[in-house]
Amino acid sequence: MTRNNHSKATDSPSHSTRTNTSSNDDHFIQLADLSGLRDDEKQHILNVLVRDENLRNKHLTRFMYVQRHLARDEEKKTTLFVLFRQLRKEVSELEEKPPTSTSVCARCQTPFGFIFNTGDTCPKCGAKVCKQCRLMYNVNDNGWLCQLCCKQM
Repeated sequence: MTRNNHSKATDSPSHSTRTNTSSNDDHFIQLADLSGLRDDEKQHILNVLVRDENLRNKHLTRFMYVQRHLARDEEKKTTLFVLFRQLRKEVSELEEKPPTSTSVCARCQTPFGFIFNTGDTCPKCGAKVCKQCRLMYNVNDNGWLCQLCCKQM
């Protein structure tokens, strides 16, 4: 029986599929009366129900898998966000602190000499750095910044 024939058959009052109603308890599901069907028709309906149950289980498994991975991704995002905030806080604290000693480079902690490599102050952050920690950003003007300021540009 095709779908169209089935829908026409169920619309007619002479069709033998009637629902069993339980007047005593309204909580039960009303099931169709399948007593008028042949055994092969009953088996076909049972096969359809089994396939439906398998598909539902398959989709439920996929849904749960996606939910687990989304939860893990949210945990990773939260962790990265917390780490990023901590890093920004540490950088801002380092930028606010004045250099503790002017006798060593603020970046690599190399001691300055008395005559050579006495260090220069970075025009952007004000830290005193050695020649190795300076990076030229404008060759024409001999403009330079410390390594940290160049990386932040």
